[in-house]
Amino acid sequence: MNKISLYIFLIIIYLGLSRTFAPQIQSQIYIQNEKSFPNFFKQEPMTLILIDSFKTGFIIKSYFQKYLKLYAFGPTQEVLVKTSKDFWKEHFPHRGLSIFRRYDTDNSVNFTPLPPGMVFINNPSFGAWVRSTTGKQFWRFHRAYRSFPKVLGWDTFVLTREFYQEVIKSEKQGKTFLGFNNEFGEHGTITQKSFPQSNLDKREKINFIEHVREIFLLEGMKSNE
Repeated sequence: MNKISLYIFLIIIYLGLSRTFAPQIQSQIYIQNEKSFPNFFKQEPMTLILIDSFKTGFIIKSYFQKYLKLYAFGPTQEVLVKTSKDFWKEHFPHRGLSIFRRYDTDNSVNFTPLPPGMVFINNPSFGAWVRSTTGKQFWRFHRAYRSFPKVLGWDTFVLTREFYQEVIKSEKQGKTFLGFNNEFGEHGTITQKSFPQSNLDKREKINFIEHVREIFLLEGMKSNE
């Protein structure tokens, strides 16, 4: 086996055995499945929005999700967690959706993927329904929570009572709801604008190619000496 082949073989072995191709990524939370959420996120009311999914590693993969944790009475935080492969694949289409909510009425929890922020709707503590000139009702947050639509990534979206009623129906049935016009989710028009997906997977492939290219260049320089 020549030196170039040996170096490539060693690189593949290294990447295959390493848990992650990006060692700078650290996470203290591991989410095996949805049952893990209540153990780590105990504030209420709160919503956990999936804003990014990516994997690292060349042969042995590590799977990560990034959440936006919005708690009504605390700071908004981004949380990076490591997940199981099955859980990662299950929720990959749900970027931009709330995949965990804890309500303040009875501290109940729900895991149905739904548009972000529904845990705060129809609760007089956070806002009220307002009737427009056309007769439709839409939700308006109180002044103290006027930043919520922006934080939730709603962009220009206006939440109507009809939309909320469909959310409640989906939640009771345990069915994912992406909006009447697929505004939310991996391919949702609002999600793609508010929570663009990272290009980490693509960067990994580029980095690997660059590593191999550097080896070939190094060997070429040695051959010319």
